[in-house]
Amino acid sequence: MNMELSRRQFLRTAGAGIAGTSLGAFGFGGVEEAHASAIRPFKLANTTEVRNTCTYCSVACGILIFSKGDLKKGEKAEITHIEGDVDHPTN
Repeated sequence: MNMELSRRQFLRTAGAGIAGTSLGAFGFGGVEEAHASAIRPFKLANTTEVRNTCTYCSVACGILIFSKGDLKKGEKAEITHIEGDVDHPTN
């Protein structure tokens, strides 16, 4: 793919790139804040991590269980996420 680019085309493209990237400096950067507010929060932010073993087979691999709700306060603990424990010796 041989593309010939003249000096004039290069300067036009470079100027358009500079103009596009400098829009944030002129007050048009509110799009990033609007996009950031639309992103949902991390689902494991307010959870409790508990280490346990998987009893599915005889290997007993280590797992991490993330739950919401505090049993000490009488709340029902709801499991939100389970993943493998990379630090467990049998994994």
